[in-house]
Amino acid sequence: HLYMRALKNTGAKVIIIIPTFEEKKDYSIDDIKYQYEYIKNPSLKGNIKEANIELLKKIAPQYDVIFTSIADDSWVKYYVEAIQKVKGKMVIEMNENPHSIIGSRKDFKIILFLKRLYFLHFVANRLDGLIVISRKLESLFSTYKGVNTKVIRIPVLCDLIQKKDLLKVQEKIPYILHAGSLSEQKDGIKAMLKAFKIAHDELQGKLRFIFTLKIGFPGLINWIDNFIKVNNLEEFIEF
Repeated sequence: HLYMRALKNTGAKVIIIIPTFEEKKDYSIDDIKYQYEYIKNPSLKGNIKEANIELLKKIAPQYDVIFTSIADDSWVKYYVEAIQKVKGKMVIEMNENPHSIIGSRKDFKIILFLKRLYFLHFVANRLDGLIVISRKLESLFSTYKGVNTKVIRIPVLCDLIQKKDLLKVQEKIPYILHAGSLSEQKDGIKAMLKAFKIAHDELQGKLRFIFTLKIGFPGLINWIDNFIKVNNLEEFIEF
């Protein structure tokens, strides 16, 4: 929504399209239209990939660019093919180094390595555009992009006006905010909390840590809970 709002502010015409197997009424937020596209073919119900492919082939000729979110990047190749067959253009956002994070017990290093190679060598170069959130990702995809692929770096967008009231910020006490799920491999949560404890002590307790989520591997969550309890940080670390 924030991407679309930013584009709209530049004068672009934007619509957020939502596939559905049930007829629903369109609506608007911030003057941005949310339009439901009814998928009539009952054989596609439950087959998200094929349903999306049919939808993309239908709508791509109507718009200059299709900017889509991806539930499974192994599907991107099929989406690109579908859109480009009807002379459309496809852009996606990449906010993480592809397949570099062990996110579940089913993620094995060799499988992630192969998926990463496939995405970089056979998918990234087919896209018309990639939006990335950091210089490192910009550098990575600039290496693997196609001749006509554009890589654009846009920092993470957020709406501070709407979100600031959700934080339980105490007067004149600075805080560290961690947004997202918890990962030792990706974020080094243990080292981060140990560093917080050092800073918290040196600042005589005038520092807090706010997590937006408490989601992660059970072993890591247990370690965090124990660390907070042992160091008496219950009042200074929030979820």
